[in-house]
Amino acid sequence: MLLLAAAPASAAAPAAPEPRPASACPAGATRITSEHSLSQAVATAPNGTAFCIEAGLHRLQSAQPKRGQRFFGEPGAILSGAAILAGFRAVADVWAAAGIAAPGRANGVCKTGYEACQRPEALFL
Repeated sequence: MLLLAAAPASAAAPAAPEPRPASACPAGATRITSEHSLSQAVATAPNGTAFCIEAGLHRLQSAQPKRGQRFFGEPGAILSGAAILAGFRAVADVWAAAGIAAPGRANGVCKTGYEACQRPEALFL
């Protein structure tokens, strides 16, 4: 037995995905991939340089911008201050990981509703 089902002629076709912009960055911007050091790129570039943070995860990067330097990000570019923790071991009734730096310090101002950003030593699973 073969069963066929058909949608009414008035059924709308699935919407086509919206095209992504070719780049959210200006032409000529210095491109930073997740393998590049943002800090080094900023330090060695002259005042007024535009940077394009490419899509991807850029972990534990920091930079001290010079006068007029501008930063743009492609869709999907993520700047994360999160460190990957490994080597957990059971200690009494808790789990511990060695090699963690001293507790972080709060820096800057949190966006309203995201006050946990002032807890840099927090662990999220």
